[in-house]
Amino acid sequence: MTALRRDGNKITWLCQQCGQPIATHEGYVGVDDVAALGRQQASEDADRKRSKRLKTGDVEGFVVGARLDSEERLPRLVLWSARHDSCNPDPGNEGYWFAVERCDTAEKMLHWCGHLGRKPWVAHTDWNEICIEAGQDA
Repeated sequence: MTALRRDGNKITWLCQQCGQPIATHEGYVGVDDVAALGRQQASEDADRKRSKRLKTGDVEGFVVGARLDSEERLPRLVLWSARHDSCNPDPGNEGYWFAVERCDTAEKMLHWCGHLGRKPWVAHTDWNEICIEAGQDA
């Protein structure tokens, strides 16, 4: 998970590459949205497969609360990262991103939580954990 610091209302993102704070106009927070969409599709496919098995009575191996079968396991959550523009290992391939100054206060973070919450693929990323971290000890 990407790192951030909070000092009162101010949020400072830390570069995943070098570990240093990212100043205004010097970096971004981004995620591989194509990978997140792929995880969303895999999740929907697994749900359809389980529903089909239940409808046909093929319930062998179904245990309430049990872990998924190996063939049904989803890829890990797709991780967001914060980086300095100068630390970007793959310029031009940031995926979905926003500049750090667009999310550098608690109010702006609240806006982004609502905005991103409307995108179904975001549930397949670690964005919720980042929001929780940003609100820790508020």
